[in-house]
Amino acid sequence: MDDHLYPLEEEYPQHQKEAGWNTPPIMDKLKDILSLVAFIIAKGRLTTSAEAAHLPTCRLGFVGTRSAVCTPTRSLLEYLSKLGGGAKCDLQRAYDWLKTVTTDAAKTFLEASAEHTIMHATVGPHDVLYLPPGWIFFEKVVGNSDFAGVRLQHLSLTDLPELSALSTYLMGLGMPNANLQMAVDCLALAEAQRSISTGRSQIGRAHV
Repeated sequence: MDDHLYPLEEEYPQHQKEAGWNTPPIMDKLKDILSLVAFIIAKGRLTTSAEAAHLPTCRLGFVGTRSAVCTPTRSLLEYLSKLGGGAKCDLQRAYDWLKTVTTDAAKTFLEASAEHTIMHATVGPHDVLYLPPGWIFFEKVVGNSDFAGVRLQHLSLTDLPELSALSTYLMGLGMPNANLQMAVDCLALAEAQRSISTGRSQIGRAHV
């Protein structure tokens, strides 16, 4: 993670504090989400979900095997909304579709737009499964053992457009995700700070 995205209050120059920049952009809850987490999934368990706050996530396996199918959340939501006559599709409907989708239905989804994609992976010990920002997944723990590993989520300014668009979509449904919006707010603040710093650097070079 880039340290400059997460300045503490004492790191702000006085002029920024006076301008209202004295609130740390990472809330305690978001710090918890970004911490390294160990997890265990019972053998045979089926799960359809998104990662916490829909953030990009790496999961490293130590024991067991997972079979996962993943797709970008907004693409699927918008596709299902069109199938439903334009009424906005919610996450639960997207989860249900991914859990029960047939080969033919998946093919129709992929052919509907060049931007649509579905990824499948089988991961075991020492494998890392990366889920991009704003993706959902359906997984099953296969074989004769539970699956154990660690999960690490992160933030990057390149994630801001997708996370912001997804947060706006969910708010439009009346189903906001508070942790997702905290991540968006953090990245938006970091982007604003970078723009200010870049502007000052350009002004400084202009006066040299």
